[in-house]
Amino acid sequence: MALTDGATAASCSKAMPIQFQKTRKVQTDNQTLSLIQDNFSKTIDDLGNVPVVNSLILPNVSLSAGLNMVPHKLGRPWIGALVVAQTGPASIGFDQAQNQNKALTLPAVASGDCTVTLLVF
Repeated sequence: MALTDGATAASCSKAMPIQFQKTRKVQTDNQTLSLIQDNFSKTIDDLGNVPVVNSLILPNVSLSAGLNMVPHKLGRPWIGALVVAQTGPASIGFDQAQNQNKALTLPAVASGDCTVTLLVF
């Protein structure tokens, strides 16, 4: 992938989504069970609206020193990102000012070459 400053990101393995699915209610005549289901469904459905819960893990992202525009595959603008694993002694940051399209890319700035696993939300 060609990047804006000439650096390259060699690879990015398949993204792993982290998502809550909407719950479905089982039809029952038991009023107590029905109330429990309603409360449980509301709690789970509310959790599904939290951005960090609906996130992606991007494993094995190769970064070069400098600016790396990483495709995040969220299907929406990214809000934040965390480095959850890293090989190579580099500092990693995310520079939103360098990003022309938050819906498609994550601007990762690395102090040196490394491979990271990112949690993007």
